[in-house]
Amino acid sequence: MKLTSNFSLSELTKSQTAERHGISNQPTEEHTENLRLLCENVLQPVRDQFGPVMISSGYRSEILSEKI
Repeated sequence: MKLTSNFSLSELTKSQTAERHGISNQPTEEHTENLRLLCENVLQPVRDQFGPVMISSGYRSEILSEKI
């Protein structure tokens, strides 16, 4: 799912820790909407202005946060 022209939901939710431990890192609809707003209002303008930026952790579920 594309959140903006250069950011996808999968980019913001990818987690090697979640994959290793079989933890779901799927956001709720409310969290997905908040991620879309973050991308539209912050991340996409930064990328447009400065070029590629690496997002290493855009979203972590509560269980994943506890594990990390």
